[in-house]
Amino acid sequence: MGWLRTRRTSSCLNRYDTEPLGSPYFPEAPSGAFCVSIGSALLALILLALLTAPVVLHAQASGAVFLPDTVLRAASMPRVLILRANPGGVAALRLSVPLLERPAEAGVGRMLAALSERRMEGAAREIGARVSAQRTPWGLTYSVEGAGADMEHLVYLLRLAAEEPAPDFSELDRLRAELLSDLDRRAESPGDRLLTDLRRAAAPDLPSLAGSHVSVRRLDASLMRAVWRRSHRASSMSLVAMTSVDPTVLLAMLQALGLPARDVAPPFDAADPSGPPTGPPPLRNWYGEARVDPALGDPHAAVTALLMSQQVADPGPGVEVGVRLWELRDRTLLVVAGAARERRATATLRAVVQAAVPDVLLALDPLRVREAVARVELVYRTRASTPGGLVEAVGRGVDGTGRASGASDYLVALARVTAASLTDYLNRLGAPVVVEIVP
Repeated sequence: MGWLRTRRTSSCLNRYDTEPLGSPYFPEAPSGAFCVSIGSALLALILLALLTAPVVLHAQASGAVFLPDTVLRAASMPRVLILRANPGGVAALRLSVPLLERPAEAGVGRMLAALSERRMEGAAREIGARVSAQRTPWGLTYSVEGAGADMEHLVYLLRLAAEEPAPDFSELDRLRAELLSDLDRRAESPGDRLLTDLRRAAAPDLPSLAGSHVSVRRLDASLMRAVWRRSHRASSMSLVAMTSVDPTVLLAMLQALGLPARDVAPPFDAADPSGPPTGPPPLRNWYGEARVDPALGDPHAAVTALLMSQQVADPGPGVEVGVRLWELRDRTLLVVAGAARERRATATLRAVVQAAVPDVLLALDPLRVREAVARVELVYRTRASTPGGLVEAVGRGVDGTGRASGASDYLVALARVTAASLTDYLNRLGAPVVVEIVP
């Protein structure tokens, strides 16, 4: 699998705080690029359709499809949220494991995810199932998707994912080298460095999920097992399942998944002395601003990101500017950033970035906001249009809010966004943090 396949949502509407930049699930722009100025083929097609096509309202206006039919909680078991599926169809499971890394442990979640996905892959090929493991802002998620008739095997794949890591020396050394190479690549890319510096300035209390060169070199088998024993408690896990299996049968299948609450290891709490990444001088001037929304899951942020992306879509010759909505563990960042080479273009770059939010405020009108709301909803529902996508959306809602109705609540709140509420939201955002990287 390797690090470059760790999944992450990504677009001008939503980006998880997981590393690195590439993702087969929602591909992101190449290193150093931003979602509006240079997009992957899939993202470019989605954005082009959203920005140029007439708004088409989704036939199902409510968020009922995102509400679990059944929520089960048993002692020493994961919380189970069931979305009913047609018998004989496709089943999808998403197991969420909360994980908060200390600075000295930064990067261990990505390594645990990589090991878990590799354990699942061989057994998944036997039934043609799709599997993935990812590091999210809130922890680890293990996802499987396959035929409903293979439910027992799908749950077995989750057991493989969640079992105690036991990498041999060569495997651990190879994974550590991949993660260090990714850190080197980020340090060498001015765009990645700009994003890293903006994140550090806006959320200095949150360690990077990518880790640092110091913390990654410390990642050994004993530390990984300690973090696993601390995090993989069955009672703290959540499972979102789209299946036709009887709930009591599903609960029985989940026996022996994770550790009992009493069997927990203490954190590794040494300090991480690492500093900001360094790299070669850039060829262009890079400038960015990030505004902090102290909440998670406020749909005003996504609507703002879309409107800002429209505002900066044509910044002028020699200038690239893009917008990114960045979800962290407990806050959201609205990032506007870009690059320019010549002095006049650099002045244009700063002016466009600095004016992004004020220009949105000036251009607000009810019709434009309604169109943006409809387009955000369309993207949200499109991502959840498959069984795997639906359990991912519901699972993210649970992880970010703690509520089984988190995904449905988001759509309800999105429908209430108006020009007046968006004006109030933008006026409540504080002054941006600013980062500039010059040749």
